[in-house]
Amino acid sequence: MKKLLWTLLLPVLFWSAPAAAEAPPEVKADAALLYDMDAHTILWEKEGQRPMAPASLIKVLNLLTASPYLAFDDEIAVGPLTETVYNGQLLGLKAGDVLRAEDLFYGMMLYSANDAAVAVAEGLIGDIPLYAALMDAKAWALGAVRTTSVNVNGYSDEDQKTTAYDLAVLGTAYMDDERLAPLAAARSHELRWLSPEKTLTVNNINQFLNAYEGATGLKTGTTSMAGKCLIAAAEKDGKRLLAVALNSSDRYGDCMRMMNYGYREDGTLSAEISDDLE
Repeated sequence: MKKLLWTLLLPVLFWSAPAAAEAPPEVKADAALLYDMDAHTILWEKEGQRPMAPASLIKVLNLLTASPYLAFDDEIAVGPLTETVYNGQLLGLKAGDVLRAEDLFYGMMLYSANDAAVAVAEGLIGDIPLYAALMDAKAWALGAVRTTSVNVNGYSDEDQKTTAYDLAVLGTAYMDDERLAPLAAARSHELRWLSPEKTLTVNNINQFLNAYEGATGLKTGTTSMAGKCLIAAAEKDGKRLLAVALNSSDRYGDCMRMMNYGYREDGTLSAEISDDLE
């Protein structure tokens, strides 16, 4: 009888409350999702299939679309459409400028340069609506079937939509790309114009990289329609996670809390973040 009582009591005596990180994350984003990049599974979500404006997160899809057709050393002559881009982050590209594809890719990923996004599309196709259609085809092929592109840089448009789940799929495809993934982790890059000869150093505006241990990328985005958005990627102990926060007043904190939940941690951001950039 005593042996039976001890058998029943032992689990109670040694039970301890779950760690705080095991509780579902509290996020301020309208839509959010945590994704295991290797298992391709959703670990947690909030309105993960809700259509949302993507802002500059759509540049991830732009890069995925362009990458198979461009070597990093390929030269791209900036066309007249690019010079008409005037909103948001810009490199100041002018028609006739010549840069390597790699530098335009870095400008798009690190600095979220809207003119670089158009320069790549114009250089490849010469037609923005057609390139946007190619982006959708790429998204659908990867399984992001609720993404609809109208432009290539993320400007606000009622018909330009995606979901947190689609962005997780696209972000995973980006981080799986051996050429593209290092761009997302770079802290800075010196862009070089081939004509006219000049240089410009751009810093990565994704502050998650410097504020969360194990961060490996990925992309920020902000517009009046989309609000502040973030795709964040991290790797710890061989486990790769990706978090998406859309229209959030605390996008970095949201992604940290989702990462903590996925890694069963209770950490904080290691750097103070002034979230005043795209």
